[in-house]
Amino acid sequence: MNSVHAWAYLPDLARAFVLVAERRADLPVFETLHFPGHAPTGEELLECMSRSAQRVGLLREGENLRRGGMPWTLLRAGGLVVPMWRELAEMRYLWDVPHRLSGARLANLIEVPHTSLDQAMDETLRELFKR
Repeated sequence: MNSVHAWAYLPDLARAFVLVAERRADLPVFETLHFPGHAPTGEELLECMSRSAQRVGLLREGENLRRGGMPWTLLRAGGLVVPMWRELAEMRYLWDVPHRLSGARLANLIEVPHTSLDQAMDETLRELFKR
């Protein structure tokens, strides 16, 4: 839970795609551009969610979210009949391998949109819970 993982705030990612599309004449036919987004550890992400849930009124002051686990065995077994579960189980390695994406090539092309993790979490929880 203490290794970094890549996360993208989708409105920032969408804005980046639009900016890249506007510059498509400046690009070769095929180009690999990684969106850097955020790279918190699991603990940092959980702490951010707890703070945000308190700010938007989903948790009381001082209350924190608890960490749980994914039922990977159930997902693998259920994946025999539920394709989405099979695909989720296939991506498990992303939880086991620390990773972040370099946005250097993208930053050379556009000004990469970046919303702070706290603001992104606040906006996401407000939208999900309409508060």
